[in-house]
Amino acid sequence: MAKLPRIQRNMALSINGVGFAGTCESVTPPTLTRLTEDFRAGGMDGTIRIDMGQEAMEMTIVVAGTDHGLLEHLGLLSQGVPITLRTANQAQGSGVEGVTYKATGSWSVYDMGEMAMGAKNTTTITAQLTHFEIVDAGDEALFVDVPNMICRLRGVDILKEQRDALGV
Repeated sequence: MAKLPRIQRNMALSINGVGFAGTCESVTPPTLTRLTEDFRAGGMDGTIRIDMGQEAMEMTIVVAGTDHGLLEHLGLLSQGVPITLRTANQAQGSGVEGVTYKATGSWSVYDMGEMAMGAKNTTTITAQLTHFEIVDAGDEALFVDVPNMICRLRGVDILKEQRDALGV
């Protein structure tokens, strides 16, 4: 029997502990990208890519209308704004499973969009993240904390040996 995909049925967003039920239209989680560089040295017959660490992470949030209270998080000096997105996912014929996305960061963009008479406008926020994690149906899928040099993929800490070697 074919496995049917889990479809996101609903979501709830909170920013700095304030809920945005009824106003959050969409969230685009960060694209997770490892920085790599070409490397070729003597005795090698070609080039390989070497891992140089985590690329900067960015999240986009779209809310209906304008909420100028969110302006307090504008600017990269305003680090530490907690963002939590909870989703309810369900494959046809199965139960609902929750996925939680947690992030920490600040706004680099606060775009109020077009404002027109009698029309709904949206505000688009771009957040620069220092931390991002995914908990899928109760299991940690990802945990990235750039300033503290932590990167766990399905529970495996790929930077632990480096932290141990540095004594941090």
